[in-house]
Amino acid sequence: CFEQTSTTNYPNVLVLDFLRANKKASPEVENRARKLLASGYAKLAGFECQDAATRQKRGYEWFGGAAPPHDALTAYGLLQFHDMARVHAVDA
Repeated sequence: CFEQTSTTNYPNVLVLDFLRANKKASPEVENRARKLLASGYAKLAGFECQDAATRQKRGYEWFGGAAPPHDALTAYGLLQFHDMARVHAVDA
């Protein structure tokens, strides 16, 4: 679910941001964190809800699909994607 994926993905954002800011990135650690981050981002994006009638994306929910979006979860997801954009390409 979104929560589990986020919990394992957000640390990669923080690690890459820290390594970049402190110029201490080793290629092995950075490459592993980037691979995990790319995989996690793809999973998180999959939890975006879609309105069945309008086919518009509306927010995030625990399991995605056509369920109504969860306000707090959507806010947390947006915060994570905002932070992630510092170290990984994020679809606006």
